[in-house]
Amino acid sequence: MGFKTYRTIQTSLSVYLKNTLVAHQILYLLLMAILVGLACWLLIWTVQFNEFETIMKTYYFSSGKLILLLSSIVGAGVAVFGYCIFNVSSPILLLTHIICNFILISAFLSVSVCGFLLLLQLDFDFANKFTLAITKYYGINLSLRRNVGLTTAVDEIQSKFECCGTFGEKSSNYSWFLYKGSSTWFYVTQKLDSKSVVQYVPDSCCVLKDRNLRFNNFLELQMKNDVFLDRETCIGYKSLATRDDTAPRIDNPAYITRSNTYLYEKGCVSVVKQEYQKYALMLAASGTTALVLSVSCLH
Repeated sequence: MGFKTYRTIQTSLSVYLKNTLVAHQILYLLLMAILVGLACWLLIWTVQFNEFETIMKTYYFSSGKLILLLSSIVGAGVAVFGYCIFNVSSPILLLTHIICNFILISAFLSVSVCGFLLLLQLDFDFANKFTLAITKYYGINLSLRRNVGLTTAVDEIQSKFECCGTFGEKSSNYSWFLYKGSSTWFYVTQKLDSKSVVQYVPDSCCVLKDRNLRFNNFLELQMKNDVFLDRETCIGYKSLATRDDTAPRIDNPAYITRSNTYLYEKGCVSVVKQEYQKYALMLAASGTTALVLSVSCLH
């Protein structure tokens, strides 16, 4: 005598829930694929912002980008795994899927926190720390690793982003004039030495002959011959006109009458802050979106 087997009766509600869960896994997989691409793009095309982390002494941006890439790759695998075990009645596999989702939730939460902390730091600490790096540590006591790191970071930023000082335009006390008016570097290396020819700003503030010139770092650039448009006029060895009414030789930037085309006159924070905030916001938004979708996977 044989036994009859019966297929489980599926209600319209159960079919709807099943299709919804399948669609959710597919959507999650697509989001992870997008985030993998975004993380790779951020890692490659925003590498020039890494120097700011040396100055701010935090690594929210680098850490956030790396965690986003790794967690997105794992998330794509978890989405495929969840789709494969959908019709399998195995408590062990289900528990594994839940644990993986909790790990992803923690990872994406970290990405989101890194993004929001970076946004806060850009608003409240960015300008102050950049100013401190220039006025207190730049170009002096280079036997100290800290001073070497900060000096290198400032030079890299100024040469790559075509800026000089912290913020403001040519008439600001905190752009190019920050070196002459407030930096220990200018006081120690120029004033105390009583040099006959004074350098008012570093070479990294000087405009290049070829704006499209490729270089790995500023030290490599300095080793090249004749790369600056007019280094002597830029750093103040010679005047742009008979009257010292331009940067960097003028004593009060408020009285500047025209621009020095050989010198980057705009402060670095003014140049990069808006773009840096955009990338920080992208990081925070990506982490938050993935976090919300990962939490919904548990329901």
